[in-house]
Amino acid sequence: MASIHDLPAELLGEIAGHLDNGRRRVHCPAWDGDRDRSNPRNPVLKFCLVSKLFLRVAEPLLYSFFSNGIERDWRAHPHRRAFLHRIIQRPDLAARVSEIRIGVLDEEFGKVTRPKRTMYGMYNIGGYEDSDDDSDLDPYHANNVLHHQPEDDSADDASDGGDEAAIQNLNSRSDRLAFTSAAHHIDMHNKSAWLEELRSGSPNAELVLLLCLTPNLTKLVLGLPDKSGYDYNYRSFRSLLSQVRQDVASARTTGPLRALRTLYIEFDAEKVESVFALGFPAHYMRDFFYLPSLQELKGYKITTKVRYTEGIESDDDMDDGQDDPSTSSDSTDISDSDGALDPPNTPSHPTWPKRTSPIKSLTLNSANITNDSLSQLLSACTALSTLSCAWSDDFDTPNPMDTERSRIFWPPHILRALAPHAASPRCATWPCRRCC
Repeated sequence: MASIHDLPAELLGEIAGHLDNGRRRVHCPAWDGDRDRSNPRNPVLKFCLVSKLFLRVAEPLLYSFFSNGIERDWRAHPHRRAFLHRIIQRPDLAARVSEIRIGVLDEEFGKVTRPKRTMYGMYNIGGYEDSDDDSDLDPYHANNVLHHQPEDDSADDASDGGDEAAIQNLNSRSDRLAFTSAAHHIDMHNKSAWLEELRSGSPNAELVLLLCLTPNLTKLVLGLPDKSGYDYNYRSFRSLLSQVRQDVASARTTGPLRALRTLYIEFDAEKVESVFALGFPAHYMRDFFYLPSLQELKGYKITTKVRYTEGIESDDDMDDGQDDPSTSSDSTDISDSDGALDPPNTPSHPTWPKRTSPIKSLTLNSANITNDSLSQLLSACTALSTLSCAWSDDFDTPNPMDTERSRIFWPPHILRALAPHAASPRCATWPCRRCC
């Protein structure tokens, strides 16, 4: 009987592809967070470890999908930096990355843009990044889990701890230098601030670098923890979106997210107590509507209510005084085009582009969105064919004095918003618990 190593590469590729599909269904990252790498849970990684032939066949699949997560004690997966190192070394593997799923705020929970802010004591941008093991793993050395570890196990704990910390700091410095060097040739809005965050070891800045290095990315899933209404003020991600908008305005054919076709915004309401359930501010989705490639957008618990977006640092603060009217603090709120339908405290400054997005499918689940905000969302679309919007009361406790809640679903206004798309929609659904 023929050995499995005698199978043609095409058949081995089919087997690896089947394993890759299973990995994506269970959100298994390219490098799992287990300490024991001798028995990795990632089936594609297991396949790569069989032989050099298997590695040659499956390594492009291994790097076609990235999923960033957290460990039991809020520590970031060490695979992020290993993944970044590999695609910097191998641009051909970077070109194979087609899907990225990242928890945007998990690793810096509570840090609101300005350095040194550690609301929950989980991150300090001023020091070394304590949340990573900084293990530069690759498929050739997957068993070397904690490389550069002290070999003398008999040494006292204090000595071991000091040596390990010093080695990790050296590794972290090396990582940050490599990532900063790779970022120098990338165009980025407010680039100096982004480079500074890379030098400081900011996980979100490194994730932005990952998005910039993957030109063929077609699907992006942003996993957002609760309390995003106040904490989604991340300089690096906002700079990335501003750069995307500039690239489109200047008719550039290359740049980050230029091949993106599917965007999911997932909101996890179980990260903290429900008292902080604020939702994801819709205006942060604005720049995605400039992408010429985006076909599908799904958002969960998207909100446009003013009180959920109070206290958000303006883009003027982010840009250190650079005056950009398109991203000013006044323009970051949803406009009120019809005061009779939305509450009087809704800002009157428009934010959404007009007929710029080729989005065909728009889905908003458990949305806390006003009628006028929905009109603006729809006015940005040019080829909308499928629309689903489900309103939810989950963000609030019942309040009989809240007149906005009684207008959350207003059929006449929705029909007016859909009028420009009368020739294109094939499906429109409005699941809700309360319609008027």
